[in-house]
Amino acid sequence: MSKFENQADLSRWAEQIEERVDSLSKSDWNARFAESISKKPGEEFYAMAGSWLKMAIKQGHPEPAVRNRMTKIDERLVEKWIEKSKLGTPLYSDTTTGSYAVPVQFFNEVARVAQEASVTVGKVTRVNMNSNTCSIPVESTGTSVKWVSAQTSAHSEISPTFSQSTLSCKTVGGYIGLSIPMLEDNDVAAVQHFFNTWGEDYGQEIDKQVLSANADPFTGVLRQGSAQIHTMSAGQTAYTDMTSSDVDSMIGKLTSAKYRRGAELFMNTLTYDVLRNLKTAEGDYLVAPWAMNPYVYKGFAVNLSDQISTPAVSTPFVGFFNPKHVFMGVRKDLELKVFDQTSYAATEDEVILRARARLAFVYPLTSAYAVMKTAAA
Repeated sequence: MSKFENQADLSRWAEQIEERVDSLSKSDWNARFAESISKKPGEEFYAMAGSWLKMAIKQGHPEPAVRNRMTKIDERLVEKWIEKSKLGTPLYSDTTTGSYAVPVQFFNEVARVAQEASVTVGKVTRVNMNSNTCSIPVESTGTSVKWVSAQTSAHSEISPTFSQSTLSCKTVGGYIGLSIPMLEDNDVAAVQHFFNTWGEDYGQEIDKQVLSANADPFTGVLRQGSAQIHTMSAGQTAYTDMTSSDVDSMIGKLTSAKYRRGAELFMNTLTYDVLRNLKTAEGDYLVAPWAMNPYVYKGFAVNLSDQISTPAVSTPFVGFFNPKHVFMGVRKDLELKVFDQTSYAATEDEVILRARARLAFVYPLTSAYAVMKTAAA
């Protein structure tokens, strides 16, 4: 049998299987299969070889030696996953574990859930990365134009300067061990539960990295030491001590119109409860509860995120910035896979469902981030 160079060769080979399998003796079948293994290892071939094996068994060729060779390819393709599958306890579709089947699902459904579950996914600047790192030039001194005093006068030289920030990818994800009988006892509602919750987790983790992560593994806007920080007055050690003057002073930290353009407020729900109960000297609410969109403070949108914790003393808890000034590098967007071609699938009836993404974050424009923090004790 000749070496398979491309998908067309594999397809032609597949068409010939049905014609040949009836006429093959067990010894002839075994020899041809062994030759195929040596000439085309790899996932595409493995999928085709699996179809060949199933058809052969159906036609009465359950050759043990062929099965052994399938297992050897199996181990070669997924050796890393064999070790990971040993770490988890597989879930079973029974009353003890209360587990359900999770088949392969399309990514676009998860992407929709992730965006709905996040207040930053659709707002930050997304950078599609072609490698593990990506350098971003950051303007230090911009350009300008100047008038000349006369038609014969020379133009002034403009010398813009730049610094550089680097996106470096980190991997985020997890896996679940599942049993094959559970997959066979598929429950559609449970499928949506697994994929929706993973999508929500993904969206929430992006919010954490953009807003509040503290070297975990990135450092969010609220934890940027060079951000424009407003610290509440002495004695104001809790979020409930926040006043409208504090919010206005934080906003005032962004002294340029270009920094305030598109800026939004970010806080948790409890902090928003304090904000919406603030009143003017005349007793009017600063956030009108009857308004069509109550999540607005003096013209600036208010975003609520559970990834911003209720603060202790000397802790940042409100951010004011344009989320486009945060860069999110995406080397691999959220990927969901079911691994069912492992040795453990053959011996333990176990498969693996995995979620995985490779992301990076940088925060290069710290002059455009305003942050409020509670006073020290």
